Amino acid sequence: MAGSALTGIERAVSQPSLTLVVGASGYLGSEIARQAEPHVLNSYCRRPIARGVAYDFFAHSMGQLLSEHPRIRTVIFASAVEIQPTDDDAFFGAVERFVQGVRQHHVRLVYISSDAVFAGTRGGYTEQDAPDATTLYGRHLAAFEQAVTTQLDDYAIVRVSYLYGNTQTHTDRRITAASAALTQGQLFPRYANVFKSPVHVSRAAREVVRLAQSPEVGIRHIAAARCSIYDFYVEQCSFMGEAVRLITPSTAVAAEVDGLDTSLAHDPLIV
Repeated sequence: MAGSALTGIERAVSQPSLTLVVGASGYLGSEIARQAEPHVLNSYCRRPIARGVAYDFFAHSMGQLLSEHPRIRTVIFASAVEIQPTDDDAFFGAVERFVQGVRQHHVRLVYISSDAVFAGTRGGYTEQDAPDATTLYGRHLAAFEQAVTTQLDDYAIVRVSYLYGNTQTHTDRRITAASAALTQGQLFPRYANVFKSPVHVSRAAREVVRLAQSPEVGIRHIAAARCSIYDFYVEQCSFMGEAVRLITPSTAVAAEVDGLDTSLAHDPLIV
């Protein structure tokens, strides 16, 4: 009826939909949030952020948050909750509550996972390879993935490997530390037999945002060419000139690292 007030649901439908970024204060999450602007809502756990809403994965209900913000049609989960020290029951319970909240509100989920779901015994892992993580972090990632794939219909799982580079809000702590050591003339040994698939954080964020806006369902690796940790640092620190010679190759044994080769099959579209 002309002149009648719109209901809350009608107002939500008449306005642009929102993307909720969980973990929007983090390294990757903040870049995803920046690239997803202007129609984005960011969640934070303790320290308030711009366009933010409080959300604690272990204490709060995603279902309630989605009820309070009906314009949210996509959730991008970029928070590193899997690495937090907690017992399995608490973690699995939180995962179940989160996934059920997403399912009940029929929103799309993009879950950020990593190469840590693999044991790292051979490298070149594809999206079709079954997770076989040996670390607690990797097992938690794999369990979260399984909850998503078995309970949701509209989802994308993104696996990344060794993100690097500066953003508008974060500096690359790896390269900052390396630069400081080389400037001081210190030897900087790095493993020559540990392999990753390094991707610039901004490029990874761009692909995540694209997937969030697409109908694609399934697992997607965001991976550049296989590279040893040693070669990665030599390339990224080439601006240091002669000081790069202080980066020296070392050899890791399997017990020292979480997998010698967790590289992901190279996507030629990732540069």
